[in-house]
Amino acid sequence: MERFHHVLHDHHLFMIVFIIVGSCYHCTGEMQVLTDSNWTAVLQGDWFVEFYAPWCGACRSFEPIWQQFSEQSDSLGVKIAKADITVESGLAARFLVSQLPTLYYINEEGTSFRKYTGKRRIDNLEKFVNEKQWQQIEPVVWYLKPNSVPMTVAGALAGIGESVRFLVQILTDQYSVPMWLIIVGMVVATIVVGVIMGLVLVGIGGVIFPAKRQQPPRGTPQKAVTAVGKEVESESTAAGGDTKKDK
Repeated sequence: MERFHHVLHDHHLFMIVFIIVGSCYHCTGEMQVLTDSNWTAVLQGDWFVEFYAPWCGACRSFEPIWQQFSEQSDSLGVKIAKADITVESGLAARFLVSQLPTLYYINEEGTSFRKYTGKRRIDNLEKFVNEKQWQQIEPVVWYLKPNSVPMTVAGALAGIGESVRFLVQILTDQYSVPMWLIIVGMVVATIVVGVIMGLVLVGIGGVIFPAKRQQPPRGTPQKAVTAVGKEVESESTAAGGDTKKDK
């Protein structure tokens, strides 16, 4: 009888281990979190990325579906990721996120960026990947790709704006700096930076496009400057003038 209990106990342990292993097997996928510093990972392989915000009701409703979908990433052969636009504003600017949630399918080694506009259901997402329905969507043009120069500039500017907002929050919350003083400081800083940038651009323009020396019209007497700074007509011109007078 005691031996029977041992066998039964071992059988139960085996079943528990089997269930755990089976569950882990089906949950091999892992949700990736994209940031401004690691987003270039999407330029390699196939990726499906969601842009969301915690305050977005549609994003909260879609969250369990996206999480369940990410658990099938290995079997689908695509990496699943998400990015919080309230934290990664620069990344949102790069991808031109204008509504939430926004889904992008990225493949062909980061040369193809397609916005998903289908239904946000698990079966529709699976068909989109398995049946390669993304091929029916026109990819974004080259100058709107997140890794293009215009979008890189847009992302950098958005990142600066986020840094300024964070700095203002620290000054007001931790150091109790009046808001009017912060605004005055920002205006002065903007003027100073604008003047400096203007001078730099003028200097660069002067080097690249130097001013051309104007040539006097034909027939105009040329003048030479002596060592003492007096302007005199050159001998050749003066001689020419005398010849004309003699005539």
